[in-house]
Amino acid sequence: MPVTLTRGTKENVEVQISDLSNTVTDLSASSPHFDVEQDDGTMVVTNQSAVASGMIISCLCDTTSWSSSLQHLNLYVKFTVGSEVPRLGPFDIYLLGQ
Repeated sequence: MPVTLTRGTKENVEVQISDLSNTVTDLSASSPHFDVEQDDGTMVVTNQSAVASGMIISCLCDTTSWSSSLQHLNLYVKFTVGSEVPRLGPFDIYLLGQ
């Protein structure tokens, strides 16, 4: 489901992760990070630390310095589980003017 953020704010975007194998139940020690990029691949946020609680990763998006021309962005989350570092997304972010 897309998320709508207001320009000039700092808001958490939460991403629910599901493990189909039911072997991982907590990502808090998985070094979660996130990226935000424009539709053309230009990075807005690169490798920013996130916080995980259980299987929910919270990404603090600080829109105060984001360009006023941006309307749609893609959020990707990544974390480490064993030797794997999955990058999940894109998750849609839409920006409202302020």
